[in-house]
Amino acid sequence: MDARGGTAVARAVFHLRRATEIEGLKVARGRGGDETRVTGTLLRVDPGGRVDYRPFPGQRVRISFRPSGSSEWRPVGEAVTRRDGWFSARTREDGQGAWRAEYAGSPRYAADVSSEREA
Repeated sequence: MDARGGTAVARAVFHLRRATEIEGLKVARGRGGDETRVTGTLLRVDPGGRVDYRPFPGQRVRISFRPSGSSEWRPVGEAVTRRDGWFSARTREDGQGAWRAEYAGSPRYAADVSSEREA
């Protein structure tokens, strides 16, 4: 009840998630062209509030590939971030196309998708 005796008839619940960011995505083809290495760094807003972003260790990052001429992304690999937030994945995906890294998020941290890299 409120001060005038009214009763609440609805309520809203929301969960605030802290921001994450995938930066420095790099794609490198192997010497024979049979393997591709995708690397980058996952950062999160500092939980202590001391600085803007800090490395986000122990998180799964999915690597996706979109062949040239296609509009659909498909998962081709996965990596787990190190203590410094850096991740590396190798895949045998061949052909020309675009690459990206995707962090699915968690109950406390928002999801993020990197910018695309052509290779």
